[in-house]
Amino acid sequence: MGFRVLITEDEVARRINEAMAMDGMMDGSKLVRAETASQLKKLGEWFVIDETDGEVEEKDVDLEEFAREWQVLNSWEDIDW
Repeated sequence: MGFRVLITEDEVARRINEAMAMDGMMDGSKLVRAETASQLKKLGEWFVIDETDGEVEEKDVDLEEFAREWQVLNSWEDIDW
């Protein structure tokens, strides 16, 4: 088994947001982390909002799964939880 590189959650979120910004279909969308206990309870730790209108597009986002879907986490990288 080869080496693994740990990537911070914030770096993974930055990569996802950069990828979404370059994708015309996700224009205005942003992955954000819950900042309050209320957000955490209602939306999960990570969720996607449309910054143009503030609407929640996706809640309870699995950060690693989402990163792999957006192809921003390489096979040798893991999230440093």
